[in-house]
Amino acid sequence: MVAQNKNGKKSFFKGIKAEMKKISWPTKKELINHTTVVLVACAIMSGIFFVFDKGCESLIQLIIK
Repeated sequence: MVAQNKNGKKSFFKGIKAEMKKISWPTKKELINHTTVVLVACAIMSGIFFVFDKGCESLIQLIIK
C-alpha cells in the first residue's frame, strides 16, 4: 500500500508538470496591458459607486429633513 501511495504521488506531480508546460503564459506587454485595463475598470466602477452613494446620501438627507 505504501508503494502504491508513492507511485500515485509521483504520477500526480508528473501530471502537474505536464499541464504547466501546456499553459500559454502572457508576455510582459500583455500582462501590463491587462493589468492596466483591470485597474482602469476598477477606478471607473469605484467612481460610479461613489457618485451613486453620495446621491443616495443626499436623497436620504432630503427625506429626513
